[in-house]
Amino acid sequence: TDQRVLAVRRLAVTLLEPLCRKGHAELTPDDRGDACGILIEALEALHDRKGAERAARERLAVLEAAAAGLPHELSLMYDFARSDTLVKLGRGEQAIETLRAREQALPQNYNPPHHLARVYRALKRWDEGLAAIDRALALAYGPRKAGLYGVKVDLLLGKGLRAEALRTLAEQLTFYQALPDGQKRP
Repeated sequence: TDQRVLAVRRLAVTLLEPLCRKGHAELTPDDRGDACGILIEALEALHDRKGAERAARERLAVLEAAAAGLPHELSLMYDFARSDTLVKLGRGEQAIETLRAREQALPQNYNPPHHLARVYRALKRWDEGLAAIDRALALAYGPRKAGLYGVKVDLLLGKGLRAEALRTLAEQLTFYQALPDGQKRP
């Protein structure tokens, strides 16, 4: 690896560690969780598994404390990062249990089944992931729905269904092209 890349990664760790561990007065719990998430990536890139695991535990603690006692509609905002972190910590089943409960509490919200599909993808549980992403797609709308198709493509490819994945990509493109100009990304 290029020495400059290593130097940047080490600098990122030095700058992010205190933000992850202690936070900062101007950081929201979501921001602090993001700092921990980037720290995890930097530590993994440096092959520091123990450090990455420590940062993941810190991230999970920050996000769980922030979500504690909030109604489902609000604690939902932490589910994406929480479920990713639980998977990193080898606690995928806990993520599934939490997201299933959230989906049951918020049956009209596409986020819980979307996050659930992502967890299943990480665990290579293709059929369960496909069922979850189909539930999410049925509820989603606008540019967000266009993005959910990508998760479905990954799940289909994981299951070895290349032709169906290509059809889904075509469906994604058609959906995206039909969005109003203001909702399309350049």
